[in-house]
Amino acid sequence: MSAHPPSENPRDPPRVRPGGNLGPSMESTTQLLNRARAGDEAAREALVSRYLPALRRFAHGRLPARVRGVLDTEDLVQATILRALNRIHDFESRHQGSLFAYLRQILLNRIRDEARREARKPPEVQLSEDMADPAPSPLEQ
Repeated sequence: MSAHPPSENPRDPPRVRPGGNLGPSMESTTQLLNRARAGDEAAREALVSRYLPALRRFAHGRLPARVRGVLDTEDLVQATILRALNRIHDFESRHQGSLFAYLRQILLNRIRDEARREARKPPEVQLSEDMADPAPSPLEQ
């Protein structure tokens, strides 16, 4: 038995509502992509609401602990979606699930970039006040 009701399974074809209209949540990703490319803001929002939860789950725990203090996982996920939507005209859907794969790859690249950036920073060293230089200060000179 399926874990999702038939209407929630992303692999099922979209169902037609009475009157012949497909709601935004029932439209296929390809249809939403085509509408978003045409400038339809509602289609962009539908794509965000469709993929944001899955990307949050994917990103959870993948951001290294040393980077989490500087950057929030939620920020990375939102930046990933914005970057993909700004390049929606360059994206070519070749198979089912390709948009999610594209989003995941952008997210992984951002996580790697942030981890590299954090690794290049020198470690923080706390200096105590009793480590004064014995030489005269510039003011004293």
